[in-house]
Amino acid sequence: MPANSTVVGIPGKVVIQDGVKVKNRDLNHQNMPDPVMDKYDGMEMKIAALQREVEQLKQQNNQQQEEGKML
Repeated sequence: MPANSTVVGIPGKVVIQDGVKVKNRDLNHQNMPDPVMDKYDGMEMKIAALQREVEQLKQQNNQQQEEGKML
């Protein structure tokens, strides 16, 4: 840690040195990954796929029932 400095955080970052605020690079927090939203999106895609599969199975079942009635 440099002399005459205020350090914040772990790991420590100098925020004030010799009484002057130190400019830090912008971290662009709004662009950070959102693992919760990523998981949510993945679940939405999986649900949509399962819904399509259920609809296909219903159609196949209906067709089999109709064929059984014809015999």
